[in-house]
Amino acid sequence: MSMEDVLQKTQLSEDDVDTTLGEAYPRIIHSISISSLSDDIQEIFSFQNDQLVSVEYAITVPESEFQTVLQTLAHQAAELLEDLLVGENQILEGKTTRWEDEQKNSLILSFPDTDTSEERVIFLGLYRTKA
Repeated sequence: MSMEDVLQKTQLSEDDVDTTLGEAYPRIIHSISISSLSDDIQEIFSFQNDQLVSVEYAITVPESEFQTVLQTLAHQAAELLEDLLVGENQILEGKTTRWEDEQKNSLILSFPDTDTSEERVIFLGLYRTKA
């Protein structure tokens, strides 16, 4: 998928392209909301050679909802991704869990530390194998 395809699908423009990592590594970063998950999600599309190489989501949830969200994610991952699991499913412990398909594309769910005790961040990344 090209950058133009992503811009069209997200209804964003060239003005929304972020090049702080350099012209060779453009990104599109915008905020989205997913009902029943979070109203505060950063969606990040990263490109190389005008091709989409990753989609990442930084999902901010209140500390009071963190364990419930972990349980939901662990349940859904067990149903949908168990055959692709690399290592152990450690979502309930708030530890990084990784899945990989036959082409070595990967999905990584991690839980970085935050500067506040009031919110938690869940980081979900989908990474395409480099051709």
